[in-house]
Amino acid sequence: MSKKVKDKKSHAFSMQDKHDIGFAKKKKRHIIKNTFLAITILFFSFLIFIFSYIMGLSERKKFDPNTIKNMQQSIVLYDMDESEIGSLYASKNRRYITLDEIPSDVINAFIATEDVRFYTHNGVDIVRIFGALIEDVKSLSFRQGASTISQQLIKNAYLTGEKTISRKLQEAIMAVKLENYYTKEEILEMYINYIYYGGGAYGVEAASKRYFGKEAKYLTLPESALLVGVVKAPSIYAPHINESKSIKRRNLILSLMLNEGFITRTEYSNAIDSKLALSANDSLDFAFGYFTDLALTETAEILNLDIEEVLGGGYKIYTTLDSSLQSYTQAIYSDDSYFPANSSDNTICQSAMIVLDSQTSAIRTCIGGREYTSKLCLNRATGMLRQPGSTIKPIMVYAPAVEKRGYLPSSFVLDEIENFDGYIPKNCNCQVKFPSLWQIRFPSNCA
Repeated sequence: MSKKVKDKKSHAFSMQDKHDIGFAKKKKRHIIKNTFLAITILFFSFLIFIFSYIMGLSERKKFDPNTIKNMQQSIVLYDMDESEIGSLYASKNRRYITLDEIPSDVINAFIATEDVRFYTHNGVDIVRIFGALIEDVKSLSFRQGASTISQQLIKNAYLTGEKTISRKLQEAIMAVKLENYYTKEEILEMYINYIYYGGGAYGVEAASKRYFGKEAKYLTLPESALLVGVVKAPSIYAPHINESKSIKRRNLILSLMLNEGFITRTEYSNAIDSKLALSANDSLDFAFGYFTDLALTETAEILNLDIEEVLGGGYKIYTTLDSSLQSYTQAIYSDDSYFPANSSDNTICQSAMIVLDSQTSAIRTCIGGREYTSKLCLNRATGMLRQPGSTIKPIMVYAPAVEKRGYLPSSFVLDEIENFDGYIPKNCNCQVKFPSLWQIRFPSNCA
């Protein structure tokens, strides 16, 4: 009996020894793997240091942080009552607003998502870089970028989006110089105004107008999180492209804000339960095309600039437009019943109109044709070198009659056929059905 028990114990000890040996081998392999990983990281760190030293001097000299504020901005136009009537832009629809006009939810969402140590690093987050480097070594790729907000601003303003060591080094060097030049608040303001949010909108103000039809300062928490979520990949997360992915990304942003303590659990729950309500008017077309073209051209002449320079200059242009009257006259011009049928070659009958304020000579309405086809298209009211018709009568007929012949508004003129040395004026037998002034019912505020 004792022998059998002893054999069993010996067998048990043998199994334990094998387990210890296997564990020791696994531990040894783990140590070797970690050692190799550490050596690899040190090697890459050494390369980064060498490249930074070689490339840093030239990049630092070439980069001028002051130029980053010269970003292209949309111009905003206002009517006679100083109500906004829209914006125009060259290639980028951007409206720059200051940091105090940006909701704290937008700011906090960006920090929680893009750069949690934004206020403590000097432009480059070393902790994040080493974490990303470990992941990149494991995957043998450059999937983890580790870019700070300052680096992202540099990338969008000056560099390409390629993930290479050379480009990342340039980005890091320029980000440090950027932080030495601007405060954290200034960098955050430029970043939020610079980046692309999809739908043709650059900057949070244009994005808020594009998606929600309101100024950024009125954005709610879920709306703020959604816009921040779009920035990662507008072609994927923009709400007008893929609503479900946009909401999923929004909820991820909200969870990050909760983890960082920017919002409470109740605010988080209410936000993820909120429904997405996009603006119905997502068109970027301008409502009063002919008038705004006229205002844009005149602005360029006054400032002695090219049209493209004005379009990207961020100007606020206050005009003499009567929005109600302009809308009313455009509605008339869109009604085919007021015009003759098209000609045999299908050319439509054209018309133009300018309405002036009789007291100030301010232009209240401008219609350059029956259809507005594109920005700065032909304006028949101002660009057609043709016989002016009866519009010339106040200058060529009525004024000389008053000044030279003593006519008064109460004077009577005989209405009969006259022969001026063989020339007998006559009225044109025109079939145009356009309503005369006394037939047009103007809005009550346009009397």
